[in-house]
Amino acid sequence: MIKIAFINAILEGGGIEKLLGDIVNRLDKNIFDITVFTTRQGINPNKIFKDHIKYDYLYKNITEIGGIKKYTNKLFNQKFKIFNSNNEFIKKINKGRFDIAVSMKEGLISVLVSKTNAKIKIAWVLTDVNSGDSMNNYIKKSYNELVNAYSLMKKIIICTNTAKHSFEEVFGILTEYIVIPNLVPETEVIFRSNEKVSNIAKPKDKLLFICVGRLSHEKGQELLIRSCKLLNDMDYKNKYELWLVGNGKDRNMLEQYVERYMLSNIKFIGYQDNPYKYMKLADVLVLPSKTEGFGLVITEAMFLGIPIIATNSAGPSEILDNGRYGILTDIDSKAIAEGMKTFLDDNSKLNKYKNLSIERSKKYSEENILSKINAVLIGENSEKALYNENTRNLG
Repeated sequence: MIKIAFINAILEGGGIEKLLGDIVNRLDKNIFDITVFTTRQGINPNKIFKDHIKYDYLYKNITEIGGIKKYTNKLFNQKFKIFNSNNEFIKKINKGRFDIAVSMKEGLISVLVSKTNAKIKIAWVLTDVNSGDSMNNYIKKSYNELVNAYSLMKKIIICTNTAKHSFEEVFGILTEYIVIPNLVPETEVIFRSNEKVSNIAKPKDKLLFICVGRLSHEKGQELLIRSCKLLNDMDYKNKYELWLVGNGKDRNMLEQYVERYMLSNIKFIGYQDNPYKYMKLADVLVLPSKTEGFGLVITEAMFLGIPIIATNSAGPSEILDNGRYGILTDIDSKAIAEGMKTFLDDNSKLNKYKNLSIERSKKYSEENILSKINAVLIGENSEKALYNENTRNLG
């Protein structure tokens, strides 16, 4: 068996945790002995991982660190460095004597993984390191530490070519960089999309736009709401509806925007365990992110044959091939509104972009991406993998 550890910050039910779950749940349990570690416990791991996935953490919650009652994530990272000076987390991981240790988050987690005794260390980079003020500030403060950490990685997996180029610009060539798009479990997406929606009905004789994601500044929902204000002012109000699926720290602010602008055709759906059944009802997906390392929801929507409007950041630009497979707009309310008008003014374009989504989804098939992940993870452990495969066949 290949003993492999995946290390992340916390289980919050966000995009990284979903990707992590999709990966580990699909790796062959007859080849990989998998453990997931987090610095903090979050939601119930049984909601993310299958039964054979082992899970461990350092702190049950933030209050265990030094007896201090409350932290923001930023303060947690600062205090984690101080209170973890005796390498408790690294010692916990090292007890497993892993063949491979994989960092699932840039920054501190990658530094921690670089210090483990795993035979092979791998970093997964899921963002564009040249975009986002918080990432840039962290890199400036910890540049030498990050260079040392990434230099100790056998391989670094990066989600897009654009993000790879950014990483090379910032850090240079430190080791082998491999581009693997984020895994999307297409069979699960399609299957779950067939569930019935009971809490809201699709509007009749109107286009339904949908935006799915965490309600936060970087995801750009306020830009989309301002786009709807522009459209409504141009007498499009009775021609469409927008559903916002997701929750987050900006929800109250966004609801205030909608109330202030009297945008009654915008509906807040909230967080949903199964967003796909809502997506299937939609005519068009809109992703208004200010920065997006990949854009998982785009590929999910493509598997459902949904036309795409997305702002021009690293991930969406690459997935849509610079606008060939969907409408790519500037990161601006007016530009997003113009993208939405494309379909409001000419409904016949829905079929064109639906077919383009289906065509493009083939590149991101579960089988294709999983084979690339297996090739990297098995790599120099091929003898172990072959032994387990032969043993299973003999059994």
